Amino acid sequence: MVLSATALLMLDPLLWMIASSVKPNALIFCDPSLIPTTLDLSNYPSRWTALTHPFTHYLLDSPVIVVVRCSATWSRARWPRSPG
Repeated sequence: MVLSATALLMLDPLLWMIASSVKPNALIFCDPSLIPTTLDLSNYPSRWTALTHPFTHYLLDSPVIVVVRCSATWSRARWPRSPG
């Protein structure tokens, strides 16, 4: 019971963030309900262009970092171990 209540408390900010993302900007702090009365999806396209670099630049960073780190880790694991 206590864990369920704690889980709901921890999920509340996430649910509020998702609900606020589909509300018009004027209603984000005025209407505290999690179920929006009107859906405004215009926030999503504006986020793709609001950054200094295109969003795809940031999406490509993660695979590049993963490939470099995995290959470096694999090559380091293949080095012979020193005795001792």
